[in-house]
Amino acid sequence: MKIKRLDLKILIEDLIKEEYPYVSNQKKSDEFRSWMLDNEPAASKEKDIDITKKSGAASWAGLEIAYDKFGREFEESQEEDFETYDTKNKIDLENARKEGNIITTTVGSAIKKLTQISRSGTLDLIPTSFLQKVTGIPLHYLILMSFIMLRSKELKIAASNAKEGMQKVAEKVHKRLGRPNKKFLITYKDYKKVSDGMPTYGFGFQIHKPNSDNIIGQLSSFFGNCTAYPQSDGTFTIVDQYDFNVFRQPGHQKSDFEEAIPTIANTYKSFKMFLDYVFSGFDGNAAAALEPLLLQYETQLNYKGVPTSIRTKKSKTSFA
Repeated sequence: MKIKRLDLKILIEDLIKEEYPYVSNQKKSDEFRSWMLDNEPAASKEKDIDITKKSGAASWAGLEIAYDKFGREFEESQEEDFETYDTKNKIDLENARKEGNIITTTVGSAIKKLTQISRSGTLDLIPTSFLQKVTGIPLHYLILMSFIMLRSKELKIAASNAKEGMQKVAEKVHKRLGRPNKKFLITYKDYKKVSDGMPTYGFGFQIHKPNSDNIIGQLSSFFGNCTAYPQSDGTFTIVDQYDFNVFRQPGHQKSDFEEAIPTIANTYKSFKMFLDYVFSGFDGNAAAALEPLLLQYETQLNYKGVPTSIRTKKSKTSFA
């Protein structure tokens, strides 16, 4: 069956459509209006947003469009003293980058720019849910592919099983923390606690295998350590920056930091490690073989990783 371009556009828009999280929370909606007017005055005047007052109907269509564009910045501005795993790692990556050779980092930045121009943002335009429905690609494959192709646009997960799975994880953590009203952290250990014995990242999950029947395991690799925002309807907005940590061993080992510094020697070493793994028939730890190379992606190319998010959904079964 031939799909017309217009039909495909509508299908994609339906797949990635997200509701404005404060449509039933007037106070929080007005806070977002105020933030938009104070921080994004030009965007607030755009025809499809048209936010002119600091208080108004939470159902205004422009709010959903504005939140889709600026929601992450708004949420992060709410608690400046809240240090996430991403915040810490960004500092570590920048410190490692500063230690690198100026020629290496300059060439790396140029390569990144050329790569992004050559692909013309094609991958950025493809929604996660569309790829999943068409190809059935597991989440941990998709996010790794997006990282390698230097995706910069946010990946929003819309698949129902992923939304319900992440709801299960977030509900468990939220309950353990005493149901805080403000954002909280989810860690790798939290996925294991609701996985029903299935492997999760750091607990037997193998990234080179599809794990098609293990959505919690896929989510543990896709989001990992991430930030959760409770919503008024009992669901959660989960956000993260998919990148690779400078310090991967307990105790902040100096060897981890030295491995992340962008140098020709480290680039050669990381490529050799990965190729040895490939030519050995993928025998061994895939993450250990791949992470040093991808760390060079971050420090040498000055690449910030892939922003990710999901608005969870309650299933008919309560997980709390």
